[in-house]
Amino acid sequence: MKSFSQPAIAKFVAKFLSDNGSEELVEMWNSQENIEAFNVVEIKTTKRSSDKIKDPNKPKRGKSAYIFFCAKKREEAKANLGDGAKATEVTSELGRMWNALKASTKSADKKLLVSLEAEAAEDKARYNEAMEEYVAPSDEELAAMVPVKKTRKTSDKDPNAPKKGKSAYIFFCAAMRPQVKEELGEEGKSSIMAELGKRWKELKDDDDRADELAKYTKMAADDKARYEEENMFGKSNDSDEEKPKKEKKQGKKVEVEVDDVETDDEQKPAPKKKTKTGYAYFCSYNREGVKTDNPQMKAQDITRELARLWKELSKDEQKEWSDSAAEL
Repeated sequence: MKSFSQPAIAKFVAKFLSDNGSEELVEMWNSQENIEAFNVVEIKTTKRSSDKIKDPNKPKRGKSAYIFFCAKKREEAKANLGDGAKATEVTSELGRMWNALKASTKSADKKLLVSLEAEAAEDKARYNEAMEEYVAPSDEELAAMVPVKKTRKTSDKDPNAPKKGKSAYIFFCAAMRPQVKEELGEEGKSSIMAELGKRWKELKDDDDRADELAKYTKMAADDKARYEEENMFGKSNDSDEEKPKKEKKQGKKVEVEVDDVETDDEQKPAPKKKTKTGYAYFCSYNREGVKTDNPQMKAQDITRELARLWKELSKDEQKEWSDSAAEL
């Protein structure tokens, strides 16, 4: 069935009314009010590709050789680091072991690398074969399979509010990322964030590099002072007179003894600080890295990429992130 654009439909209707309709109908069609209403209908019925619901039964993409390597060598990496190793340290160690494996000239290492690449090729073939048999459901079938998500309320955040100060670690990552990215190369792209975390820990533990650490600490302190100054300046503009005063409720006064009345502090328990989940900690730790490595990505695409990276982790890996979040 051939589809028609809005201008084509508008011309057709105008010609039809001109040939067959009354002058009153033609005048109504050509009115500014009708034209605006016609444009609104088109805008409301246009659906963005990013809003399309994804099929949960669609075949999963094949894993890379590096992902298979991590699954095989994770326990060995933990043993190398000893008890109490954090998820970021294990990931960094796996990246180091992967680069060492690719650079090795030993026959056993070469055999292992070939085996991992064969597993990746087999998984890719499985994905391609599954995609050939895969039949995408219609929009109606898809809507019936996927539960409707609750829409978030629009944030009241002020777009002109001052940006919060960056931490010393963020300044360190910004300075060291180009160097680390060049050293690891294209194959080690997924290990950049882990390597930065490892080098940051080494910097903090090395007393001989105290001056270097102090440089990033000072940058963070200066940025924090900048934020506090801008934030204070913004608050000073809001006078007390502009704030609406609450109306006092009128009622009879009741005399009671002070001992018989519970204060607000006694009635309401102190709010507990919400613990960050392992996924939230993973995203906050890796967001800047994904953003820097993919400057063309929009915010929602970065979130999707972080979710994809999280799903590729094993249950043990996800648990390590959750344990690290609990420590914080």
